[in-house]
Amino acid sequence: MTSTESLLHNEYMRVRPWPIIIIALIHILAPFFNIYFSAQLNHVTFFDYSEYLILNNNFLENLFWFFLPFITGLSILKFRKWSYFLLLSFTTMTTILFFYEWLTSPKLPLQTFLFLESINVIIFAYFLLPSVRNVYLKASLRWWEQKPRYLVDIPVLVETKTATTTGSIRNISEGGALLESSVNFSRGDIFDLSFEFFQKKFKMTVQVVFKGAEGFGTFFTKVHPSQNELNKLIDQLAVQGYPLRTELPTLKESFVAWAKGVSRGKGLTPEPESQSNVVVRSSPKTQKDL
Repeated sequence: MTSTESLLHNEYMRVRPWPIIIIALIHILAPFFNIYFSAQLNHVTFFDYSEYLILNNNFLENLFWFFLPFITGLSILKFRKWSYFLLLSFTTMTTILFFYEWLTSPKLPLQTFLFLESINVIIFAYFLLPSVRNVYLKASLRWWEQKPRYLVDIPVLVETKTATTTGSIRNISEGGALLESSVNFSRGDIFDLSFEFFQKKFKMTVQVVFKGAEGFGTFFTKVHPSQNELNKLIDQLAVQGYPLRTELPTLKESFVAWAKGVSRGKGLTPEPESQSNVVVRSSPKTQKDL
């Protein structure tokens, strides 16, 4: 694997939702299409029209039509609250300006105007869908930001307020672990785990995310001696070749799987992994989420 492929692999260990990736690419490429269609309407070449815009448009016009779409496209992939509202604001402004352009420009055909407006309206409506909006507003739903989980078999001491027993960690990440224990924990329970691995002792306070057939999914709320030491342990698991909890697909494999799902009417909106697969979170939920 080349350094570039490795970078892409790490960046997309869990691929972002493909519909949103495609919408982001539309925005990033929009300035080039805008220039191309405008050049066709004016019967000039792409490069001649580009030169005309640079020489005749003011800075704010060029900024809005050619730089802001690119910036908006990149911000979409950040999946943050500010990027969500930037997209909605940009889409609203372009919808209004396309309408104004159609009213004032005799060269803009009705079909082109309707096509551009339809794209804007569809994108705006799409991002209002709860399943799309929530991945921007709720960090816990961004499954692709989870840390890699490694399969292990680590004996642990389980200490609750009322008893001490043993168990096993079946997989672990920087943020949490899948615990197998005879104790019947409930979602939200908090207790301590102690174990030794690679000649290093750890004690952490954990909270149960859910329980399933494989065990109890937990996240770490406090790590001793430190989170940094735990991160070094996880790095060592990677170096030693411990298998991942889930084999990670390449970008091509992920896209092909998504495209097949779309052909069956699935995958048009972000679909978080089922609880049976999401056994470790990279960051703890708030009490409100539990």
